[in-house]
Amino acid sequence: MRRRTLQYLVLLANAGSPYTYTLTGSSRCPQSLNGWRSTYWGPEAEGESERVVPDGNKRPYDVKPPPPPQKQKPAPGYGLWPGKVSSPSEQPNRLLADATKRDAVVNAFKSAYETDAMGDDEYHLLSHRGSNLGGGGGIGYPVFDALDIMLLMGPALDAEYKRAHKNGRFSTFETTIRVLGGLLSAMLPIFESKSGLPASYVNLGRKSASPGGRVSITEVTTLQLEFRYLAEITGRTTFWHKAEKIMQVVNKVRIPNGLAPIDMNGDGTFARSGIRLGSNDDSYYEYLPKQYIQTNRMEPVYLQMYAEAMQGVHDNLVFKTPRDELTYIAELLPLVEKDWKTTTF
Repeated sequence: MRRRTLQYLVLLANAGSPYTYTLTGSSRCPQSLNGWRSTYWGPEAEGESERVVPDGNKRPYDVKPPPPPQKQKPAPGYGLWPGKVSSPSEQPNRLLADATKRDAVVNAFKSAYETDAMGDDEYHLLSHRGSNLGGGGGIGYPVFDALDIMLLMGPALDAEYKRAHKNGRFSTFETTIRVLGGLLSAMLPIFESKSGLPASYVNLGRKSASPGGRVSITEVTTLQLEFRYLAEITGRTTFWHKAEKIMQVVNKVRIPNGLAPIDMNGDGTFARSGIRLGSNDDSYYEYLPKQYIQTNRMEPVYLQMYAEAMQGVHDNLVFKTPRDELTYIAELLPLVEKDWKTTTF
């Protein structure tokens, strides 16, 4: 769903660090993701490079990245090139629309969600009411979740697309992962900060953000996949700069065990906050290997960050209960000591 939405909407998108970053040179957008590696990560992009640490010393990477995957030719007869059909027998079967079922879907949308909660973030089936996740009103998450279905319904739901413009204060994180997809250019105001960290909330109608204050580590490190992809297919380096700047800031202040507190200050430093694998922290670790894979395994810095983080989880978050020795993942809280109750439940 997200990839199809991203491809469908992307046409509108055109309207002091532990690492040494090389941001100078040609401003021309490379033709592929591989072309970005030397521009933004400098010599570290090479598989045999060395890591530069704050004291100026160098040491080899602890984790050597695997070689890039080899492209494989498709098996004979596997698929057909779009628009080129070799024989009439290979023409795809086109099913006639089931008008009864189509009308039932359209009626369910219009008589339920549109009538009772159009534009709201959630729809409650029993009460026939909607509710919103933000104080600025709803952004209509159900509409985007059902976008592919709406497209299949044809002109019956065309008018609903014209009702999406609305001022309001919406979550940067939720809007990115659930709604905008390829329309990420509308999110650029969130990066207008001295540190480069994005704001937590954005007004898409006014093209403004709510700067200052704390931001979640998950919010700021889950934009990279979309922005890199958008930079590649549009040729606009701005999107890549914004995404990479965030990772530079996070890399600079990483704590030694590779773990990340859940909150960051607006100036780019970590705030005194908990460390866990739950909400507001989990996606940071999840996106590190995704970024490594997205760049065709040519950015070992992300693999290194992930390896260090997983070692940190093993060393600091994995515990056993004192009585039954059941393994569990703990949460580290600042200034809180572990105090076990050994009595029976």
